[in-house]
Amino acid sequence: QDFADIDWPGSRGVDPAQSLVLFDDHQDALVRMQQAQSRGFTRMVFDDNYLPLQGDAYSVQQICDESGGASLLRYFGGSRTNTVDRLGDFALKHTLLRMAEHHHNREWFLRAAQTYFVFPPVLYHSAFARTQLFGRVQLGSKRARRFRTQLRRPSPGFLDVMGAHFVPPPLVQTPAQLAEAQ
Repeated sequence: QDFADIDWPGSRGVDPAQSLVLFDDHQDALVRMQQAQSRGFTRMVFDDNYLPLQGDAYSVQQICDESGGASLLRYFGGSRTNTVDRLGDFALKHTLLRMAEHHHNREWFLRAAQTYFVFPPVLYHSAFARTQLFGRVQLGSKRARRFRTQLRRPSPGFLDVMGAHFVPPPLVQTPAQLAEAQ
C-alpha cells in the first residue's frame, strides 16, 4: 500500500509528531514531503537523494539546486537551461518544469524544512563515481534503461576533484576504522 493511501494516525496507531518517515521509494521528494506534512509528520529521511541531472526521481538535492542542473548542463556541453526535469515513480513519470516553477518548489521546500542535512557516505572513493552512468533513464517504459544524453562523460581526474570538493568525507576512512566499527 502506498504511503499516501494509508490513514496513519487512525488505522496504524502512529503518532506522526513523534515518528520518523524513511522514504526509499524513488518517488518525487517534494510530493512525498507534502503528503507527509499534510498527515502531521515532521521528520523525514529521503534515501534517494540524487544530485542534479542524475537519478530517477525529483530529489531534495535537485530541489535545492537553484539552477535546476543548468550549471552542470552548461559545463558538460548542454544547451537547455530554461527547464528542469521532474521525475518520479522510477522515472516513469516525467514533467518538464519551467525554471519559475522549479524556483517556486525550491522556495516552498526552504520554508517548509526546518533542518536539511546530507549524511556523508559510510564508505566512498572517487572511483565509485567513475562507475556511474551519466544521464537519465529512458522515460515512459516499464523497463527503464539508460540512454545517451548531451552530457559528456567527465574524466577520472575531474571526478576525483569533484569527489574531493563536493562529497563529504566518509565516516569510515581506513580498514582499521572499519574493523573497529564491527
